[in-house]
Amino acid sequence: MGTVLIEEERYEDALRALDAALELCADEPEVWNNRGASLYKLGRFEEARVCFDQAHLLDPDFYEAAVNRERVLDGTDYKLIFL
Repeated sequence: MGTVLIEEERYEDALRALDAALELCADEPEVWNNRGASLYKLGRFEEARVCFDQAHLLDPDFYEAAVNRERVLDGTDYKLIFL
């Protein structure tokens, strides 16, 4: 659900859906990554970075989260990678 909302650029709605998902499965790196993508698009960059960090912590091989984190750190406006 969160991914569809991100694709529709409904970032506040996506954030609510992803927060609900995290209440059920806080150990899913994809959910953290997608939450970070929503926060980034809302201009909440530090919170986005924390989400990308959490996704990477849960799965050190999660390439998309690592790329997204670097993009937040360098301040590049880009198309986020979400799943």
